Amino acid sequence: MVRFKSRVVTEGNIADNSVTTAKILDGTITNAKMDVDEGHNIEVKYKTADESVNNSTTLQNDDHLVTSSLPANSIWLVELSVYHLANTDATGDFKFAFVGSATANMGIGGLIMDAADALANVLYTAGAGGIAFGAAAAGSFRRLFLTGAVVVGATAGTLQFQWAQNGLVAQNYTVGTNYSYMIVRRVS
Repeated sequence: MVRFKSRVVTEGNIADNSVTTAKILDGTITNAKMDVDEGHNIEVKYKTADESVNNSTTLQNDDHLVTSSLPANSIWLVELSVYHLANTDATGDFKFAFVGSATANMGIGGLIMDAADALANVLYTAGAGGIAFGAAAAGSFRRLFLTGAVVVGATAGTLQFQWAQNGLVAQNYTVGTNYSYMIVRRVS
């Protein structure tokens, strides 16, 4: 709930989102319109199904963790949470990357739980071919949590999460549903 001291707010804006006439009764906004998503200022992508790779070190596009086109000359905050599982053999480890527009710059980093059940820092920047780390022990899901920013240059484009095994192992490596998501928020 948003509260104002004045009695009426008209034709204003809150954090660059449009607000039509708002009548305030007892400090509560009524009859207000906030165009948060209509201006494409936030996008949430949720993994709706498990996805696995087997015996492949080729980075593949995740089927669900990709944005729609982000406009040219914009800046986005990124939050990514991925639950990953080495089914029976964790020696293949895990690697990930992001692909943006040809003019995008990015700095995305965070924490992973590695094969030794220790927290490790990772940082991804534009153009990096893939960031690898020790996978979780076989048979247990682990979380990759990343935050950062993407600066889209003169060319609009999507932000695509990619992943693969880091070493060839003829076992499934899975990115799971229920806790894997990507959120992007426009800040400029």
